[in-house]
Amino acid sequence: MRLFHPKRCGNYFNEPNLLQDDIRGFLRESGQLEWADIYSTEDINWVGDFRQLLKDFIKNKGLDYKVLERWCSRSDYGAIDKEAFSRRFPPKVESIGIGIQVADVAHWWIKQWDSSEKIELGLVSKTKWPLALSNLFFPFLFYNFHALYAKAIGYKYLGGYCRARKCKNLYLVSTTGSLPKFCDPVCRNRENVNLFREKQRGKIAPVGS
Repeated sequence: MRLFHPKRCGNYFNEPNLLQDDIRGFLRESGQLEWADIYSTEDINWVGDFRQLLKDFIKNKGLDYKVLERWCSRSDYGAIDKEAFSRRFPPKVESIGIGIQVADVAHWWIKQWDSSEKIELGLVSKTKWPLALSNLFFPFLFYNFHALYAKAIGYKYLGGYCRARKCKNLYLVSTTGSLPKFCDPVCRNRENVNLFREKQRGKIAPVGS
């Protein structure tokens, strides 16, 4: 899913609203039109942590697990790798003694099916679906940081800031060579044109010299 692709992280760093747009697009593609119209990330304080982790990555700083664990724990990372991620609310209640029955009613649950691209989202209370969706999307989004630092297969990326004078966007690129100077061909071509024009103007002697 492009929503969770590591390269997309740079886009979310530069324009956080794109994440909400992508989630809504995903919901529309899944046939959940009613949810797509009203789902919002505005009440989820993810941007600051996300940007901090991405800045640390491109500066080759160590992974801040204290921040990352808020969104995707090391056990979540392992579970997603094994295609066995699951969550529920409230958490499963264990019996506190023999012969004592404990009510165990889930309002929602998430289950990733082994060796399948399908993820089951179960709802008992329909009013809880935004919380359930956020507990699905954000662990997978922040999973990227575990995988990037581990240089997992498909996650060998470098990051930097675009050197174009009118851009300065952060970007990630999969490369085995040196880091490109620009975030995309548009910025590179624009900068080359500007450089060419500056050189041409330098060849014209000022009047009266």
